Amino acid sequence: MTVLASTLIEECAADFDTDYGRWSQDNWLDYINAGERQMVYLKPSSYTLDTPFQLVEGILQSLPTGGIELIDIPRNMGTDGLTPGASIFKTNPKDLDDTIPGWRSTTAAATVVHFMFDPNDRKKFHVYPPQPAVSMGYVQAVYSAVPPVITKSGDSYAVAINLSDEYAEPLKSYMRFRANSVDSQVSQFAYQRAVDAWNLFLTQIGRKDLIESRLPAKRGQHGSVNQPVS
Repeated sequence: MTVLASTLIEECAADFDTDYGRWSQDNWLDYINAGERQMVYLKPSSYTLDTPFQLVEGILQSLPTGGIELIDIPRNMGTDGLTPGASIFKTNPKDLDDTIPGWRSTTAAATVVHFMFDPNDRKKFHVYPPQPAVSMGYVQAVYSAVPPVITKSGDSYAVAINLSDEYAEPLKSYMRFRANSVDSQVSQFAYQRAVDAWNLFLTQIGRKDLIESRLPAKRGQHGSVNQPVS
């Protein structure tokens, strides 16, 4: 990631107040962080991790803290998390029931052969064979996750965003949405600009199915709009 928070802040502030009298640089940084979270909520693939993690005893497993949606589990990583091992193949419970009846209670082993998950609950998944009670195995997992909070370095906002560079423009649209929503209760012009910015954000991330003619949440207090994710 090469896009800096300071760049996004400067470009958005140029549309509002360049001296940061109405929206401080800290306000804009808050909008960037909220925008990244909103992005991942609506498009999980926008921020992914590819890392080993240790499984727990049995067949039912969960993503690490902060994980949102499982994408793939390509291989085993030994019992130390450092040793690349055999590939792991995605399947579904019905196919496993047909080929290996009773797979849920077969002899435990640290090396995973198959994984499967319910698309309606992608934070959890099952493995075959079951994991043992001790010396559980590690797997290499690819999953979407909550981006870490971006903080300034001392007094500098020249810090990299978490998302890849392609998401810079959608982030700016979200930032403009948040800034305009502050005045949306007292200004119809600001309200419409917030709507336009929100819909542009959705278009840029490929979520035209969510486009609305009005803001996506009810108006809040203090002249602001409650956000879907903040």
